[in-house]
Amino acid sequence: MFYGLKIGKMITWLAVVVLSIGPASATHCASIQAGVTPTLVVQVVDDSWLPLPGAVVRARLRGGSRGECMTGVANMDGVVPLRPSSPGLYDLEASMLGFKPKRVRRIRVGADGSQSIPHLQIKLKLAGGEMVD
Repeated sequence: MFYGLKIGKMITWLAVVVLSIGPASATHCASIQAGVTPTLVVQVVDDSWLPLPGAVVRARLRGGSRGECMTGVANMDGVVPLRPSSPGLYDLEASMLGFKPKRVRRIRVGADGSQSIPHLQIKLKLAGGEMVD
C-alpha cells in the first residue's frame, strides 16, 4: 500500500494517523486548530518541573448534554492551548507514555475566556516510580 512513497511521507502519514486515532475514550473529542486564540492553557511537567512535550491533555465539559471534549498535544514547552466553545466547568486529564495519567477537576472557564487557575500546571509521575541509573 505504501509502494512508491518516500519515507518522509510515510512517517508524516503515520504520525497523522496516530494523532487522529488517539485513545478510545477520546473518540468524540475535537482537536485544537492552529491560529485559534486559546482560552484554556495548561502546562504539563514532570516531577522535576521539566516540560513534557508530546503530552496529551483532554478537557471535558461537566454536565454537558453531549459531553463536549477537546484534545491537545503539548508543544516543546509542555504547553497545551485549548479553546472551549462553551463556558463552564471542565475536567482535565493529562497523559503521556511512561507516566501515570493525572486528572484535574472543576476548572472554570468564563464566557470572557478567563480560567479559574490562570497558570495551570499538571505534574505527571513516572508510571514505574523512580528512574534508576
